[in-house]
Amino acid sequence: MLIRLENLSDLFDATPAETPTFDVEAYATSLFKSANDGVAPATVTITERTLSNNQNMKTMLDNKFKWKSVDAPNAKMA
Repeated sequence: MLIRLENLSDLFDATPAETPTFDVEAYATSLFKSANDGVAPATVTITERTLSNNQNMKTMLDNKFKWKSVDAPNAKMA
């Protein structure tokens, strides 16, 4: 089962008084139960994926190119 979430409480809107949270495991369990006549799943495994869903987020971050450069102390954007 693939669940895609969108962050509608971005910092561009304002700084929230508290950090909003969402229980993904409870939602996934509830969704599974509603589709299976109330039967709970044997196990629930949550894995964060990339936006294109082609690999795990951790794998993407591990394989991401790491630039070997340092910005000049007073570098200005052109």
